[in-house]
Amino acid sequence: MKRMTRNGPPKVHLLMVFQGSCYFFSLDNLTWTQANDSCAQKQAHLVIINSRAEQDFLTSTEQVTSWIGLFKEGQKGNHRWMDGSTPTYTNWESKKLHDNGTAPACMMIHNHGYWSNFSCESGRFAFICERRQNC
Repeated sequence: MKRMTRNGPPKVHLLMVFQGSCYFFSLDNLTWTQANDSCAQKQAHLVIINSRAEQDFLTSTEQVTSWIGLFKEGQKGNHRWMDGSTPTYTNWESKKLHDNGTAPACMMIHNHGYWSNFSCESGRFAFICERRQNC
């Protein structure tokens, strides 16, 4: 399996299947909202990571910081996945959790596998879409 890097051709996209879900890896640098809209155009959503096995699959495939489907609304807000569920598995990089005050924060996965947050509309990063049916 080839790993994605920024050293390859620009705008590399990769489609992979893992445990019944399709994953679309995009190197387009978009805001979290734009990335979510791009996923929706593919009848998908930003990835929801439910297990260590899924986490390991993602980090073995991508090698760039990418948006995932986890967000937090407000300073005291709870983290929620795109489908409204609360995380049962996390992989936080505690040093990279930024206090955005009352602004929403959106989560990303780094090439080393840990997660951190960033302003949803200020950052432009690659992203991972997931479609759970009809791969």
